[in-house]
Amino acid sequence: MRVLLDTNVLISALLSPGGSPSLVYAAVRAGVFELIVNRALLAEVADVLGRPKLQRYVTAGEAADFMAELATVATLIDTGTAQVAAARVTVRDAGDAFLLDLVRVGAPSFFVTGDQALLDLVSIGSTLIVSPGDLRLVLDELADGRA
Repeated sequence: MRVLLDTNVLISALLSPGGSPSLVYAAVRAGVFELIVNRALLAEVADVLGRPKLQRYVTAGEAADFMAELATVATLIDTGTAQVAAARVTVRDAGDAFLLDLVRVGAPSFFVTGDQALLDLVSIGSTLIVSPGDLRLVLDELADGRA
């Protein structure tokens, strides 16, 4: 089952062990979900990790290790020619268009985000847009054999 984790979820997974984003990312590392990314998402995560505000919580080495791990656990999707945002979905933040391109091209089952504007979309095609807590409930159901 493919998932797309928004930048805010990936950063939260690194910063808050034990929280829902961290548990979702652990499921990715364990092979429960296939994480999809594109170059724009990787660049945004690297940019956020390099911001001075986060450097007091994440060392340069931890950031580099996280980026290296992402490169090994994620499937890189080429979204270079996708034109989704303008054609099918309107987003409040034009900076999120690359994520919608990734949803269209990568076709994840779930797009996991903490961004309320994206959560308000509910779905894009067959992709459900959910919070980390919502996907954690799916994980619980999988563990219990209910899903």
